[in-house]
Amino acid sequence: MAAVPVSGRGVSATRSVTTSLRDRLGAYVAAGGNLLLSGSHVASHLAGGDASDQAFLSTELWTSAAPGTASSGGTPTAGGLLDGVGAFDLHDGTTGYAVGDSDVITGATGAVDMVGYTDSAGPAAVHSPG
Repeated sequence: MAAVPVSGRGVSATRSVTTSLRDRLGAYVAAGGNLLLSGSHVASHLAGGDASDQAFLSTELWTSAAPGTASSGGTPTAGGLLDGVGAFDLHDGTTGYAVGDSDVITGATGAVDMVGYTDSAGPAAVHSPG
């Protein structure tokens, strides 16, 4: 089973992953769970948070926030977990919440890029093997 929480700017303008959610997700992953965490500004909020937020970003999510933003869409990496899905646009808010500018991330050593932004800003998603 996998946990797939969706978080981001719509949760809070400054804290897209609460301390409670971070701690529960960390315990889930430590117990062997698989996690897909999605949401605009999640990486930048965690990178700008306290030491526990930063540790969660690097050790549980295998990534760090990189300079810059992206706003177009994504293309799954060939041979990756989402290969064959095809390119996609980020939500523009016409029927709900607009993503706006999304975080660019850098995968930790051993992480594999899963999705790249179509505007070449950098990775949009990474996979940590294991």
